[in-house]
Amino acid sequence: MYESDRLLADSWHRIENVRKVIFSIAILLSAGFLGTSCSANLVPYAARVNGAVISTTAFSSAIQDAFYNKSYTCLIGNRAIEGAGGSGTYSASFADGILTVLIENQAFTQAVKKMKLSESLLTSEVAGGLLANSFTSNSTTCTTPGDAVLGAFGPTFRHALFGVYQAEAALGLKLANVSTANNGVMNYAAKHRNLTDLSCVSVIEAPTAKAMSIVRKKIQGGEAFASAAATFSESPTGSAGGALGCFAVATLPANLAKPLENLKVGKLSATIPDSGQYLMFEITAKQFPTEVDVATQIVQQEASKAQLVLDRELAKAQVELPPGTGSWEKHGSSFAVVPVSGPAKSLIPNPASVTP
Repeated sequence: MYESDRLLADSWHRIENVRKVIFSIAILLSAGFLGTSCSANLVPYAARVNGAVISTTAFSSAIQDAFYNKSYTCLIGNRAIEGAGGSGTYSASFADGILTVLIENQAFTQAVKKMKLSESLLTSEVAGGLLANSFTSNSTTCTTPGDAVLGAFGPTFRHALFGVYQAEAALGLKLANVSTANNGVMNYAAKHRNLTDLSCVSVIEAPTAKAMSIVRKKIQGGEAFASAAATFSESPTGSAGGALGCFAVATLPANLAKPLENLKVGKLSATIPDSGQYLMFEITAKQFPTEVDVATQIVQQEASKAQLVLDRELAKAQVELPPGTGSWEKHGSSFAVVPVSGPAKSLIPNPASVTP
């Protein structure tokens, strides 16, 4: 794929996770457990976050919420998902990955309250959409849609995941100075149509301006753009009639956005030189987004700023773990629970549970 196609496709098809829960999710995907053999809790809490307790009961429920989601365990694949003790034992790294998400949720919930951010049905819907996308897989084996994977989690772990993403959504809207009340999101859309209205765009790519001129004349003579793209375009999108998807054209690089911003549906753009190739576009349709669509776009635009703010809150959080159960440490740009080198017996009542 040429650079221009990559930039165009990325502008809409690649939805970033709003907050980098990636480290935590990576732990969940790389290790797990098979079954449970929990008895009475041996410690009074799983963690404390600025004094707020995450109970061992909640921790155990969250672990089971993940395990009994069969669509999720399909995504885990053929990995070592049980402790060294075999069937019925936990992997300590899996359990600590779950605990990391619970700690993040607690810290971010406190931050939202302190900053007096607005969490609403709208931010919940934005969070749900972004979460569903994060669980969407291109696997031919695990074909469950991301929203169904999310819906299959039990309530404790699903609530924690939603809490993390909803905090990020509320902060993203706040950073953009957009209110969730009094139609604030759609008022923003009305003032920023170039950022919120979606154009469904198709492209033809040719090696020379002369070659593109020939293609243009064929279309002007009556050949459909999609047909011409399939026949003449050197872009990989040619087989799909040149279709790139629907996105806000203002998110494209300036040399591509400018010719498209006032282009009417069904009209051809000028020929645009780009990275040694020549491009011609057609807008096949325009879509006017819903409130959730607009809010999601705003949150994505503010994602990096929101992440920095929440990272600072996480860095300031006083996280306590019961003695001998692990530590709360920084890994790269994020924090996570790091298991002890041996069995986490006092936290997870499973003597055979060890760090892989």
